Amino acid sequence: MKPGNRFGEKKKEIRNHYNELAVTLYQPMNDRSIVIRFRLFNDGLGFRYEFPQQKSLNYFVIKEEHSQFGMNGDHIAFWIPVTMIRRNMTTPFPAYQKSEG
Repeated sequence: MKPGNRFGEKKKEIRNHYNELAVTLYQPMNDRSIVIRFRLFNDGLGFRYEFPQQKSLNYFVIKEEHSQFGMNGDHIAFWIPVTMIRRNMTTPFPAYQKSEG
């Protein structure tokens, strides 16, 4: 990453070291699959849903998203709201901390 990264660190370079696990879920009845990709860093976890190109899934709309996390302790969580993705915003990601919640 370049200077001015999303968390506001003042480092010139940030090492992007992580372990990754990609889990493919397949629905044989409809011949559809989804990949959930997890990345575990020293100081956090990231994940995303991937929809591979496939014959039986040309177009879809995600109406709701219900991912949840149960964390022990008072941790800070960062996320990218859909509105920021749609507008290609580059401001720092919002943060949530349980004790401030």
